Amino acid sequence: MTEEEKLQKAKELLASYAFHQKWLNASRYEREYFGAAPSGDEVFLSAKLFAVREFVSSLPNCPEKLFLVCHYLRGHSVEKCAELMDMSPRNAYRVKKRALLLAAAHLPQE
Repeated sequence: MTEEEKLQKAKELLASYAFHQKWLNASRYEREYFGAAPSGDEVFLSAKLFAVREFVSSLPNCPEKLFLVCHYLRGHSVEKCAELMDMSPRNAYRVKKRALLLAAAHLPQE
């Protein structure tokens, strides 16, 4: 797998967290307000969310890991992450790039 493919795979993995979180919330809303029968979706989605959180938590402690948590797991914009991490937005975009490279380097082998 090339470095570009690894980087793309890391982006997809991290971006899937927000998607699965929205799907889980929609499933819970449907069950709560419309009385829909519980489905296996919630267990599946919770497992997917756990896998992404576990992957991020397995990375070494560094500003890049903090950025991944802030941006991908908490859903903040890059600008908000910059504010929270006390850095300029320009520097935050640099950290984002390094964070994705770090994540790509630690992806599990297939």
